[in-house]
Amino acid sequence: MKPNQLNNYFAQETDAVLVNLESQIEGLSTEEAQKRLAENGYNEISEKTKEPLWMIFVRQFNNPLVYILLVVILVSFGLGKYLDASVILLVVLTNAILGFVQEYKAEKSVEALKGMVVQTAKVMRDGEMMQIPAREVVVGDILVLEEGDKMSSDARIIKAKNFSVVESALTGEAYPINKNIKILGENTPLGDRLNMVLMSTFVARGEAKAVVTATGNNTEIGKIASDLQTEKRSKSHFEHKIEKLGTQITIIALVGAIINFITASFLSKNQDLAQNLQENLLFGISSLVSGIPEGLPAILALILAVGAKNMASKNAIVRVLPATETFGAVSVIASDKTGTLTKNTMTVTNIWLAGGQAFGVTGNGWSEKGEILDANKEVIETSKNDFIAKIVSIAALSNKAKVTLQEDEIYEIIGDPTEAALVVLGQKAGMTKETLANKYGIKDDLPFNSDLKLRATLIEDIAQNNHEILVVGATEQVLDRCNNFVNSAGEIVPIDAVKKAELAKHIATQSGEGMRLLGFAVKPSQKVDVVEEEDLENLIFVGYIGIVDPLRPEVVGAVKAAHNAGIRVMMLTGDHKNTALSIGRQIGIVDETKADLGYPLSISEEELSEMKDEEFEEIVKHVNVFARCTPNRKLRILEILQSQGEIVAMTGDGVNDAPALKRANVGVAMGKIGTDVAREAAEVVLADDNFATIVKAVEQGRVIYNNIARSSNVAINRTLAGMGSLFGAILLGSGLPFSSTQLLWLNLVTETIIGVGMAYEHAHGNELNEKPNDLKKGILSKESMPMLAINAILMIILVLVTYAYYLPNGFEVASTSAFLVLYFTQFFNLLNFRSFHESVFKIGIFSNKIINIGIIISVLLQVGVMTIPAVRSVLGFYPIPVVEFLSLFALSSIVLWAGEIYKFVARKS
Repeated sequence: MKPNQLNNYFAQETDAVLVNLESQIEGLSTEEAQKRLAENGYNEISEKTKEPLWMIFVRQFNNPLVYILLVVILVSFGLGKYLDASVILLVVLTNAILGFVQEYKAEKSVEALKGMVVQTAKVMRDGEMMQIPAREVVVGDILVLEEGDKMSSDARIIKAKNFSVVESALTGEAYPINKNIKILGENTPLGDRLNMVLMSTFVARGEAKAVVTATGNNTEIGKIASDLQTEKRSKSHFEHKIEKLGTQITIIALVGAIINFITASFLSKNQDLAQNLQENLLFGISSLVSGIPEGLPAILALILAVGAKNMASKNAIVRVLPATETFGAVSVIASDKTGTLTKNTMTVTNIWLAGGQAFGVTGNGWSEKGEILDANKEVIETSKNDFIAKIVSIAALSNKAKVTLQEDEIYEIIGDPTEAALVVLGQKAGMTKETLANKYGIKDDLPFNSDLKLRATLIEDIAQNNHEILVVGATEQVLDRCNNFVNSAGEIVPIDAVKKAELAKHIATQSGEGMRLLGFAVKPSQKVDVVEEEDLENLIFVGYIGIVDPLRPEVVGAVKAAHNAGIRVMMLTGDHKNTALSIGRQIGIVDETKADLGYPLSISEEELSEMKDEEFEEIVKHVNVFARCTPNRKLRILEILQSQGEIVAMTGDGVNDAPALKRANVGVAMGKIGTDVAREAAEVVLADDNFATIVKAVEQGRVIYNNIARSSNVAINRTLAGMGSLFGAILLGSGLPFSSTQLLWLNLVTETIIGVGMAYEHAHGNELNEKPNDLKKGILSKESMPMLAINAILMIILVLVTYAYYLPNGFEVASTSAFLVLYFTQFFNLLNFRSFHESVFKIGIFSNKIINIGIIISVLLQVGVMTIPAVRSVLGFYPIPVVEFLSLFALSSIVLWAGEIYKFVARKS
């Protein structure tokens, strides 16, 4: 027998489980426990081996553009062009270092998987209970579980008394689950295994003993964590687009360089073949250097990094940089419910008295801030309303939960979260156990009984010297035990069949709205010391309350914004079908017209499991609410959506969400309430757990994509203009106008300005009024091609005309003048490409200060290299008079006006 081998223990008798695990109710001996610990290891979830830093650095060179530059470096060294080769090598190394730093910082942005195992555990050893480090728990140990305990491992319950567990982190179920020792079927899904407890969940109430069936990586949470660590994240669609762009630029550069080399060789008049070959080879290298935007990888990394910083300022922490752009292409947000769309808190929102009066309760979450309001929205003073005072006092006194404020509005809940909601109700009304201690004394308590579905407390009215039983429980069960109720006049009168039917109808209606109801009753008692089950008959019905896991207040608006941006919002939850549908309707993701077409408005795991693949795929197309979803079902839904061409952002906070978070195009985890496993699986973590932050991230993602497209098109425009100018010079027979070093200087300065400037280009205000970015649309698209072609041709003409005009004044003058035109047109082109549609004057020519400052700095740099003799000599420039310099700057602005005319005509047409 291998103690850590998982079996279907939930389908076995408790005695059989103990036999199979070679354990007993008195627990293991210390000697046996140590033996098992040595054989199977500690009860810990192992962390993945981190990638060495040197490998991250080497990966920065895995780029087709870099490959070509490395070849150029070797050829340049071979031809004795040591300066050119050194400068190119310096640029390549600089870009690699920048990429390494960005990736390393992203890897460190969120702590790795840890902390899912509790620190200590209570176990039976040598027939006695003892507390041991949780990492030393072994299979076969008998866990002793009490209210507030967190599970250190997976275990089969062998004894239980009024025992319930909160499993929201693992199954998505918001409410505590009542547990027992009954045998279950072989195919019982994880969320319905009522005789098992699972690592990282915690006890809401009651007590139990359970035999450990799995530890560490073999637990349910461990299996998920292990799968996440071994599964490699697939390339994002952005990375595919960048690879495609790199290939396109590589082809353009190579083909252009080869054409220029062949053309130069064909038109060469030099009879010395060796010298001719060397000259034309240098010409080809110059053409190749001109054609490769070697700074583009660094530009893209910078834009992503700045975008990630902007997202972080909006509380979206990016762990994987490409996710910043992928947000812009998201077409579906598949969200968990508990803790994501809702607050994962139990909040009393309504009170109904048996006599028919209805009241509302304000406030959110576990905060004691809130008020009780009547039908006219007037605040009720509890001290002046005996009816409300009675029901709130029952809530406060028949209760064992504790709610403690930790920090930053984070609360610690000890006990049943539902009872904690009653504690908060009492706090809002100024009625707690402490404030009521002078009036009432608690004599005995009957804990919640999962069979009776209620609990009871015997109290003494100190002043009146009489005793009363307070009862709280499932409304239907409490009502069935009542033969009287308190009417609107405060009289205790018999409850007849008509009244019961009226109350039952209202209860059913409110339950259908996704509300959890609790009934309250009282009974005078002659007993003074104990309360027993037989005392819970002939009760007096006082009223009932409604508890919800409230929506996050910003969710409805965020969903509307998502729909406006062309994004479908779906809900994949582990909660029950009716609750899920109610929440779906409240947030606006249920399309009621689908029912007329024969589609369900919500669907459960059980219903999905009976469908054929074709039916399932059709349901995924049309239904937005999926209930009782298991991790595998979430994965299947995501796979179908992705196969249908959707880009999916998956949100969640629990361990059960982790596989889907990893599989999604963008995994988004909750930062405050999310588990470490979920955060490790996700690419983005929401620091504020705010669903609306996702929509802000989508807007920022679209801005990032636009900036990448803009800067890439500017770089490609420069490539085409540079290579075209060289080709034109060949055809004119006027010699090589620029050296490789000059072209490298051009690339280095202009691409730096483009990268920094475009990284800070702001939103233009219409990003969320457009559809998600088309998957099939590349960075080089039909949208940008016309302006790209017009500007490139115009730049080539301006460069060649300038070169030809100044050539009679000498080669150095002509070369420098032509270079300045090529240099200056880059900046006017940069202004052009800030928008493919709108005039730069409309979006604000001075609105991007970084671009304007960068242009000024670049002009000053060029003046500097032309003025300082030593630098001027290395780069091969000639000092140009100020008037000529300004004239060439003005001439270059033609590119801007041509772009403005094109956009004006395009908008009109």
